[in-house]
Amino acid sequence: MPIRVTGTGPKIEAKSKYHNRGLPTRQPGEHLWVVVSMYRVTPNRERYDLDTENLLNIEGPGCYWCEQPWSEPLATAPCRGAGT
Repeated sequence: MPIRVTGTGPKIEAKSKYHNRGLPTRQPGEHLWVVVSMYRVTPNRERYDLDTENLLNIEGPGCYWCEQPWSEPLATAPCRGAGT
């Protein structure tokens, strides 16, 4: 993902092509740790700038498959999530 550095700090440009990578292949018992961030954006045909000015929330890490927040006991235990 390209990063543009400007006077207000780093900006990440999110284009639709980056969303087509898909999820990694599910490995039984292996967690998929993710961090989710939410931004307020205005629809734009060219790009969306994701920066601290429109950052609403960051959650995680948590396991995508079992939907549990990270903890040391969970990280060392096999993932029991069904996955997709």
